[in-house]
Amino acid sequence: MRQLSPILFSLLFFISCTKEIDFEQAKNLEITPIAEISLAFINAEASDFFINNMEITDASSDFIDIDIFNESAVNDNLTRVDLVFETENSLPRNFQFTIGFIDESLSEFETFSFQTTEASPHIITFEGEDLEMLKTTSRLSYSIEIITGEGTPITSDTVGGVSLKSKGVFYLNIGG
Repeated sequence: MRQLSPILFSLLFFISCTKEIDFEQAKNLEITPIAEISLAFINAEASDFFINNMEITDASSDFIDIDIFNESAVNDNLTRVDLVFETENSLPRNFQFTIGFIDESLSEFETFSFQTTEASPHIITFEGEDLEMLKTTSRLSYSIEIITGEGTPITSDTVGGVSLKSKGVFYLNIGG
């Protein structure tokens, strides 16, 4: 009887019912991937704001090139973008971050600002017309500025730092 069990199982397996596969359903296939891409990380220490025995208000500015919008597969299928900016501040001052959107002719066409006193993360969502505008971006600029008149001045003895990390969350719809 032990030898018949595997044989009986095999017979049942090959005799079982199957449903015909409809390959026409593949025409209605819709894939909605979400991709996260790191954009920038900025870290400024207290000493970056104290130069020549003076507190300076602008310590850091930089830019990054954005080439993801040069890909037609992305542009044609992109439905939404969330830009996420997370800040941390361990300094006795408040800061303002400004993000600039720059096109291929190096013209800044939009800015977005937020302060370290505001809850983090800071999220900008682009859909519809705003998304079409974002697709013209070839560069993002970043700047950090001390908000004057608030907090304790930074000196050579001040410890701590302020940081910004950012990412883009890209929502795609392929097919359908």
